[in-house]
Amino acid sequence: MSLLLDTYAVSPELNHLRNTGVANVWQYEFNRPKRVNDGFVLIRPDEAFDVLTLNRQKLSDIVSYKNLVDNWDEDDAVAPSPQTIMVALGVALLLTATGQSIYHIVPGPNGEIMINLRNGTKSAELLAYPGGRNKFVRIGPSEMPEQGALTPESLRETLQWLNR
Repeated sequence: MSLLLDTYAVSPELNHLRNTGVANVWQYEFNRPKRVNDGFVLIRPDEAFDVLTLNRQKLSDIVSYKNLVDNWDEDDAVAPSPQTIMVALGVALLLTATGQSIYHIVPGPNGEIMINLRNGTKSAELLAYPGGRNKFVRIGPSEMPEQGALTPESLRETLQWLNR
């Protein structure tokens, strides 16, 4: 199954893009879909504005990272690649479509983009790396931090963990 958003599709590994010409959002069990079609939530263009309002500034921030150049922090940081930006944007759009508020987004020194989510004393980091080495980190108040590869399944589990 793929995440389809705004004419771009991200494969289940969250690292391969292809143009689809369709605006769809992958359905999660905890999402409140408007319409379901073959396991996908279909969002019409006239509904997109309402869906995107939740994290509008964070989405804009990700898009603005295309203007970064190497050494953007004057400490030899690598600028995020177009692929990394599109993966981070796809994940952020998915989070927005599912109603998940994004706490913070920041580019990293190795070309990665970190999306931080918080709920009370829990925190989750979703990291889009160049070359598709995407990761998640979960940090809770009374448990050891957990990390692993960012996949559709680990993203769903992370959001369920964060919001229970």
